[in-house]
Amino acid sequence: MLVLGRMGAGRENTNNVERRNTPKTASNMGPRRFACSIRVRYNNNLKRTLFPRVRILMAALEFIKVTKRFSGKAIVSNLSFSVQRGEALGILGPVGAGKTTVLLLAVGLLSPERGSIHVLGSSMESRPVSVLAKMNLASASVRLSGYSSVFESLLTYARLYGVARPVEKVHTLARVLGVDSLLASGIKIFRLSAGENAKVNLCKALLNDPDVLLLDEITSHLDPRTKDQVLTLLKTIQKKRAMTIVFASQQVDDVQALCRRVLILNAGKRVYLGAYPKKNIFRYYA
Repeated sequence: MLVLGRMGAGRENTNNVERRNTPKTASNMGPRRFACSIRVRYNNNLKRTLFPRVRILMAALEFIKVTKRFSGKAIVSNLSFSVQRGEALGILGPVGAGKTTVLLLAVGLLSPERGSIHVLGSSMESRPVSVLAKMNLASASVRLSGYSSVFESLLTYARLYGVARPVEKVHTLARVLGVDSLLASGIKIFRLSAGENAKVNLCKALLNDPDVLLLDEITSHLDPRTKDQVLTLLKTIQKKRAMTIVFASQQVDDVQALCRRVLILNAGKRVYLGAYPKKNIFRYYA
């Protein structure tokens, strides 16, 4: 009986091996089962090849090993990070960490020496015009055309951006941001206070309804009440339009109010990327 048992088992194993080694064709499986096996193999291969590409295309902004030097000094060094569509990412770090440089690289005002930058799935180098049409930058340290009035300057930008009904759009945004009085007064850009200039810059940056909005110290010169209004407005716009925001600032509390994730730079290098740290964020500044 034992011998017969072993022989039976041996025959079963041989048959199993033969069945495993037999190619699956329509003749030995039947047309319906064969078609099902083809669909299963196709779907499995599709998951392995398609899904990683989908994750890459979802990134609104992606830096891949980017390096930028000034006078031989690396201001940004081998930096990699990505921001998903509809996300608000804060960029923090001490003075000279490279925060503003990252934003200037993102909009093509600076070119990386090494690495690549992708915006909404397109390379900044290969398709700069189409990429820039979907993004904008607001910086508290930059003034618009100094000898134009606020209205003239904003209207010029609206027309350059190809905004439909530019006069209406300028007045609407000015009213929302609380700078409509500056339009009515005819005040020149060079006479604006630092806080007024920041709000006008933000108004300019929202004229083309960007998919990616870059902010550089935009709340630094605002009084507490105006700052709260601007941050609330940005939250509302981001949620309504699924806008991607990258907010570089020295104001830790402002970044925390707007952004769930932060990128912390120090001497041009990434020292932290993730959810806002719960304990002693300044340990990354040392």
